[in-house]
Amino acid sequence: MLPILEKKVSAPLATLIVGIVWVIWHISLWFIEGNSHQGMSFIWFAVLGLALSYWLSMVYDATRAVMFCMILHGWTNTLMGVVDINQDSLYYVLLAVMTAISTIISIWIQKKRENVHS
Repeated sequence: MLPILEKKVSAPLATLIVGIVWVIWHISLWFIEGNSHQGMSFIWFAVLGLALSYWLSMVYDATRAVMFCMILHGWTNTLMGVVDINQDSLYYVLLAVMTAISTIISIWIQKKRENVHS
């Protein structure tokens, strides 16, 4: 979905759209008895999902390899399963900083590619 959207809109907007679709796709996890997502705030999950969407987009834009995105996604799922993520403000700040850095790198990669193709 990301490569198609990036042909029509900017990379950050394409990533946001994919992130929203991705968060909606995972809503069913809150209805599965015993799933770890039931103990997590949906808002917190949505914030993490959108941030991960930016990181995955950055990886995909840099490598054009879905496999690296799959590895990153699996790694984050594993971490969420074994690390108790405290929902205090420090985590939100770190999340915002990492997302901002990912967005800036994604925009830089896109502009670099546009300059190469012009």
